[in-house]
Amino acid sequence: MQRLISVMLGALICANTWALEAPTPQRKRVTLEPFTALSVAIVPDLGTRFRFPFVLDTAENPIPFTLTVTNDAVFHVERPAGRDFFIVTVPPPKDGGAMPGYLGTLFVNLAGYHLTVALSTTGRLDQHYTDIDFELGEEKKADWLHDALARERAMLQAQFDAKQAAFEIEVERAAMVRLAQALRDAPSRKAIKEERLVRLDTGVDLTVYVERELDLGDYTAWLFELEQRGAPEGVRVEHVQLQAGESSLRRMIPATVELPKTVSGTQPVRGVVVVPRDAVPPGEYLTLQVATDSGNAEVTW
Repeated sequence: MQRLISVMLGALICANTWALEAPTPQRKRVTLEPFTALSVAIVPDLGTRFRFPFVLDTAENPIPFTLTVTNDAVFHVERPAGRDFFIVTVPPPKDGGAMPGYLGTLFVNLAGYHLTVALSTTGRLDQHYTDIDFELGEEKKADWLHDALARERAMLQAQFDAKQAAFEIEVERAAMVRLAQALRDAPSRKAIKEERLVRLDTGVDLTVYVERELDLGDYTAWLFELEQRGAPEGVRVEHVQLQAGESSLRRMIPATVELPKTVSGTQPVRGVVVVPRDAVPPGEYLTLQVATDSGNAEVTW
């Protein structure tokens, strides 16, 4: 009897030691097909990770993805953003003891693949897989790589085109600035001879005088002068605009303007406004509007 009791105690100790032993991770590889079906048994507290050969839902390349699980009171799904996997877990029984058998179905649609996963709970570690790795077939791998490279090339080309366009705009702007600076210092030529004197509320007299229009091939330029009297410290120019159209229908014309920032009371300052030749249709009324910290003035021709 004593020997039998010892044998039974030893068996119980061994059984408890086996039950508490850490499970060995097991991995199962599954080739993705347009319609893929498999069964997965999950041990409570352990969970199973479903991994894919591409990142799900990235900002740059979103993968069409939907997931539905039945019996979500038992089977919980966690899907971190910007990762290539999601995890299904089962909580342990609330009252302890053996886990009842539960069933559920996981429906996944992603990147043109339709997955149906039959879920169940189990207490057997040898039936549990820690990872289900989905893989592409050789033909699909080649297609996927080709598409990925094509997307990468398209992205790089778009970035290059954007930088090239920005560079060309900057080069054109710099050229127009240099041209405006050169024209501003050119000898005075008076052909348009349109002048407007405005007495501002501050008591300052501000005069805008347009001298001449210059045909520069791809560009058109207007030379003008700005003069003020009544502000010994000078007035500060805030912005200059070229507008086209009659008074009620004016529109602003994007232009490069070269003009000193301050107009002193001793002598007029010269400026130039340059626009692409096709920016202003022939025969339209033009208005040069100058805004200063003392008020505004404009002249139309």
